Amino acid sequence: MGKILSKGPSSKEQELLSSILDFKYDPAGYILYAFPWGAKNTPLANFAGPRQWQLDVFESIRKHLLVDLEKSKIGLPSTPIYLDVGLVSRLCWPCLICG
Repeated sequence: MGKILSKGPSSKEQELLSSILDFKYDPAGYILYAFPWGAKNTPLANFAGPRQWQLDVFESIRKHLLVDLEKSKIGLPSTPIYLDVGLVSRLCWPCLICG
């Protein structure tokens, strides 16, 4: 027999999506929310959060996103984030933590 398809996300999935969307313009907030910083028996057990240089990068991304948000309100095109030299390589660190 075929599998019955659900009619959309469950209430828990909707709650998770809503929580994640709260961080749309706050990458540092999302990283603090999504990773188990300081939790016992995890790779992050000995870490309270990202390193300061990582937080600085996230802050520059946040500012970039907010500038683009303001530009979109008045009809200007956004600036591609890849124009920040090396930014993409610095964003790969979560992949290293997660394996």
